[in-house]
Amino acid sequence: MWQRVQQGVHSSLPKSEFARALGLLLVGSIAGAVIALAITPIITHLYSPSNFGVMGVYISLLTILTVSSMFRYEAAIPGADTDEEAVSLVALCIVMALMSSMSVGLFLLMVGKIVLRFSELRVIWPYRYWLVFGMFSTGCYSVLSFWSVRVRDYGLLSRTKVTQSIGLAATQVGLGIMHMGALGLILGQIVGQSAGISPILKRLIKTNGSAVTNLHFHSLRKVAVRYQRFPKMSMPASFMEASANNLPLVFMAVVYGSSVAGWITLVQGVIFVPMSLLSRNIGQVYFGELAEMKRNSPHLMRRAYASRLRQLAKLSFIGAVPIAILAPLVIPTLFGSSWKNSIVCLELLIPMMVLTFISSPFGCTLDVLERQDIHLLRDIVRLLFTLASLGLAYWLKLEWRISLALISLAGCLGAGVYLWISWIGVRDYRLPSELAVTK
Repeated sequence: MWQRVQQGVHSSLPKSEFARALGLLLVGSIAGAVIALAITPIITHLYSPSNFGVMGVYISLLTILTVSSMFRYEAAIPGADTDEEAVSLVALCIVMALMSSMSVGLFLLMVGKIVLRFSELRVIWPYRYWLVFGMFSTGCYSVLSFWSVRVRDYGLLSRTKVTQSIGLAATQVGLGIMHMGALGLILGQIVGQSAGISPILKRLIKTNGSAVTNLHFHSLRKVAVRYQRFPKMSMPASFMEASANNLPLVFMAVVYGSSVAGWITLVQGVIFVPMSLLSRNIGQVYFGELAEMKRNSPHLMRRAYASRLRQLAKLSFIGAVPIAILAPLVIPTLFGSSWKNSIVCLELLIPMMVLTFISSPFGCTLDVLERQDIHLLRDIVRLLFTLASLGLAYWLKLEWRISLALISLAGCLGAGVYLWISWIGVRDYRLPSELAVTK
């Protein structure tokens, strides 16, 4: 049935390869978003804002830890020179994800309690070891999704998004009925993320069996050396990017309480889910498109960047206006009176979320072009904006609404820097023939 749905969508779309790929991904993303939104009124009555705040802190810490767990070698998969190298990169990343997860578990076992107490993150302490399972499952799915982007298997990638949403929804509702509290939300995230791993892994082994069977230590070492610029420069940059995106929620939970963090989590993780999914899907398609252009038609990259930017600007307006109008009316009715402060969070965060929607799909640009030098610069500037807003809010002891407005402003400035430096990477890219003439 799912294949028939995808075929119907595929046949009804324009002949543009970008539109067809995006359409296939959107089928799964929209279905997943519908499932997520349909259960939201249920889980907001099964779980409190404080429970949502704990889940938000868990996801934020998980994102910061996971982004460096594979030393950013996963970003090299779509642009790898050969399929054999790409398969070796997949294997290398899975091994690194396992080792990184075990290292975090060992760290938490030995000194984590002292660190978390010192940093006042006691709210996440009872769930610390679930970070280990979350890191490994999130890392594995991320690696395999990069493989799907490389081979442009957007139909399978779309199908996994539905599977993930079903797994997440069933787990969170079931454990909510059992009054599991924040643990139910966290386990739902882990089950949902894990649900997309098996189908892609089976497809990879089926289509590249010889490359998989020929894997050995030397092939992993070879690709580790070949793409060493990614861990040297992309890993610090990605860590800074993840920190800039996720530290504000952790800060709000620590300084203003888990309920405030829960209101923000509802806005970012539920209300803006359709826009976030669309942005992520466009980014995945653009990643595959840009990687292929670099290999075959580098002269088209600047035009593609400008075209996608215009499309995203139009889509942001189409998506944000209904959310801004309908969400304040829907939140108290569907979610209950305990969530009414989410409306304030929504109003303050809309500018940042819109600009993030426009800018985030271009994050892959510098990875594809192997411009890790300005990638690092881009994320240093963004992190400085974020840290400045958090530091100012803490130093002046601002009320939580003013602090959130300051964080939103920092996010807007960071998104502008993100777009500008990504464009510099595309603008300054030179064809091998042009470099030869310059020399």
